[in-house]
Amino acid sequence: MSTLLKCTLASLFLLLFTGTSVGQIYKWKDKDGNIVMSSTPPPPGVKWETRKLEESKGTAKSAATTTAKPAPRPAGEKRPVADVKVIMYMTDWCPVCKKAREYLNDLGVNLVEYNVETDRQREQEWIRKVGNKRGVPTLDIEGTILQGLYGEKILEAIEEKRAL
Repeated sequence: MSTLLKCTLASLFLLLFTGTSVGQIYKWKDKDGNIVMSSTPPPPGVKWETRKLEESKGTAKSAATTTAKPAPRPAGEKRPVADVKVIMYMTDWCPVCKKAREYLNDLGVNLVEYNVETDRQREQEWIRKVGNKRGVPTLDIEGTILQGLYGEKILEAIEEKRAL
């Protein structure tokens, strides 16, 4: 199991079982270039950023996207998590959707959200993808469809897409 996956799973555990009492998450890259997220500060001398944990409010939001063509990666190197596009079909009233939003934003993926109750075109798109298994949140991780908030499956799908 990769260091990134272990760290991300540990972060997920903290987020899901400690709620917002953690207060903030520290994010940095380790010496191998892996992204590490933790509720404790990084070692001295490491460049890092923090994110406050708070309940998301309002309607669907879309993460900023970049249209610049990424530089070629050396063989075997994974692309950044921020380059993985995740579409989340959600509703405003769904508490699991709110947790999924927080989790995906903390991971740093390129998240785009569509409210299937207010956007009929996106609702039809969602139905085509899930058929009779309608439920929110539904995640489309570059063609891999997942329903619910199953951190390990989400991480596996993201890691698979990073390797492409």
